[in-house]
Amino acid sequence: WSLSSRLIAVAGVIASLVFLTPYAAAEPGDVAVVDSPTLSFVDLGVDRTLSFYGESSSTTLSFPVPTGLVPAALNATVDLPFPVRSGVLTVTQDDRMISKLGLPLADLAPVVIPLAGVEVVDDTVNVTMTLSALPEDRFCLDELNAVELINGSITYTGTEGVPTTVADFLPAVLRKLTIAVPSKPSQAESDAAVQLTAAMTARYRSQAPQVVVVPLADGATTPDGPAAPMERQVVIKEGQDEGLSLAGGPGIPALLISGSASKLTNQTRLLTDGSLNMAVSTRVVAGELHQNPRFPGNSTTLAQLGQPALTSAGLAPVVDIALDQTRFGHSTQGYRVHLVGSYTPIPVAFGAQLTVSVGGEVIDTWPAEAGGVIDRWVNVPDRLVARYTSVAVRVNTSGFTGRCGEFRPLTLTIRGSTVV
Repeated sequence: WSLSSRLIAVAGVIASLVFLTPYAAAEPGDVAVVDSPTLSFVDLGVDRTLSFYGESSSTTLSFPVPTGLVPAALNATVDLPFPVRSGVLTVTQDDRMISKLGLPLADLAPVVIPLAGVEVVDDTVNVTMTLSALPEDRFCLDELNAVELINGSITYTGTEGVPTTVADFLPAVLRKLTIAVPSKPSQAESDAAVQLTAAMTARYRSQAPQVVVVPLADGATTPDGPAAPMERQVVIKEGQDEGLSLAGGPGIPALLISGSASKLTNQTRLLTDGSLNMAVSTRVVAGELHQNPRFPGNSTTLAQLGQPALTSAGLAPVVDIALDQTRFGHSTQGYRVHLVGSYTPIPVAFGAQLTVSVGGEVIDTWPAEAGGVIDRWVNVPDRLVARYTSVAVRVNTSGFTGRCGEFRPLTLTIRGSTVV
């Protein structure tokens, strides 16, 4: 069988994930769902390492929670830069204490952090992790020597929920997406499959699920074999019976997307449209959905780009401004950024300067001012502009800063009113 070269190209570049919890292949009639899994940070689309700088520092952690599962524990390995006398790890959510335990003092020791009682909002958990640590004499926990939690994973209890409506078909964690089309797909079916592949890859970008396109057996409305745990199967098939409907079972059902040649792609758009949460039925028909992205033109603010305020605190605070060309709707030949913000005023006894860099190359620098105000235009040359450009603003100080920099707790803020 054959698909258009576009379909093959898009579907062939997606990398697969490693699923930590083993499971057996489902037999006919089995309900193929996962039970009490342990998922790595990689599977969850979370940064692999949690770093703590200084004798007391905090970091935030956000991770998805599949329907039917409850977070039970965070598992990790403690990576110590040097001997530490003592340490306490605290996990809080809003103003609630979730857990508190002593830090293992042996390097590369395992740690299990209880998460019982965390609140799940929109299939996501957000917690703050704080480490208070005391290093051995003559050692400093700073930006070059951090305590890190590596090889992180989350253990869940419960059983993966089975979708009962179109609205809850897409899971919080997706391991694999199988798209089935007829063995000789029409142009409309190929276009819809390409659109769905691109949309799902963007939605689950951080999790990098495996996306495969398979031929549908003649006369079939579902793929051969049931979906595996945390897999979803979508069938795209041209026909007069327009809409999206759940099909198959008793395990995770497939989603059949059908419609005439002129309406098939419109029905496919529903899976990434904001109105999906209203599809609380086993079968729905999408109205006319238009994808008219609103681009900011040649000038915008960080707030309009989804970055209302960027703040960093530490020994040498740095803020990263993310500039994505796709948000502007056209290619970019350099950026001009009006930085607006503030930083902790620097004592006269210290030397200090601010730097702006892209890809490790410093493109601007100026001395710190006593008032701690940032109001400066910076040019990012075209040769440093990529599809995704990160502009780093940093405050650097010199002079005696006390033991382990205790006289230098600086806060740097770039406001959302910064113009790009």
